[in-house]
Amino acid sequence: MFNANITIFNKVYDPKTRSDKYVRKVLKGVHVEKTHTIQKDDSKVIVNDSLFVSIPFSDEYTSPKKFQETKEGYTIQNRDVIVVDIVEKDIESLKDLKDMDDIYTVNSVEVIDYSKGLNHIEVYAS
Repeated sequence: MFNANITIFNKVYDPKTRSDKYVRKVLKGVHVEKTHTIQKDDSKVIVNDSLFVSIPFSDEYTSPKKFQETKEGYTIQNRDVIVVDIVEKDIESLKDLKDMDDIYTVNSVEVIDYSKGLNHIEVYAS
């Protein structure tokens, strides 16, 4: 069930440069479901790709606020970027990902932390 790999690019603010930068983290052994929908009417076609990711809970996960301070481990929050694959290079901006497939922006994150052994993080992106 947990047989896919993703790369998360966490968007963090750098006060020294007064700009956003991206911190890369590869996660192996996650569950990925991709959905591709097409809606047509008389005047237009709407294509919508969406992603659901289930990430087994680990000690590396930290809250978004703590991650902004320490940059240790990984976090996931709205507007972070997920690539369904292993990306081996760091990026300066999202333009660096333009030639890649399966790129999604995180819309929703839910930490499921109510039962030992079933703890996981559910991520929805599009």
